Amino acid sequence: VSSTLWRVSSTLSRVSSTLSRVSSTLSRELVTLYRELVALYRELVALYRELVALYRELVTLYRELVALYRELAALYGELVALYRELVALYRELVALYRELVTLYRELVALYRELVALYGELVTLYRELVTLYRDLVALYRELVALYRELVALYRELVALYRELVALYRELVTLYRELAALYLELVTLDEK
Repeated sequence: VSSTLWRVSSTLSRVSSTLSRVSSTLSRELVTLYRELVALYRELVALYRELVALYRELVTLYRELVALYRELAALYGELVALYRELVALYRELVALYRELVTLYRELVALYRELVALYGELVTLYRELVTLYRDLVALYRELVALYRELVALYRELVALYRELVALYRELVTLYRELAALYLELVTLDEK
């Protein structure tokens, strides 16, 4: 029993020394591991702080994006309103264009009528020029005839004056004859 105890004691002693060595190794490894964990923890804390800063930046960016989204939504609303106004304006322009096309066609028809009328006016002008020339020739003939009539009138006036003079002479002769006749009648009665 004593030898067994001694062996047990010796085994325990070896186990104890092994445990002590293992314990000491484990302690060193645990210290090393603890130091690594502390370093890793510090890195994680630094990373956490970076993540928190990044999160805050992301929150700020998100808020800016939300504000930008709202501005863009308002701008989109304005653009939609402007688009609707442009569509209405486009429709008005299309209607105006159609009216202008109709007016253009009417103007073209009027232009063609005016061209035809111009042709008629040119023809009429030529006829009027011919008529004017004929009238000028007739006027010249009438002027010549008028001059002849004036000369004839002057001759007639001269003849009339001669006739008046002759008439006066006849009246004088008639008076003389009447006086002679009265004298003859008076002489016959006596």
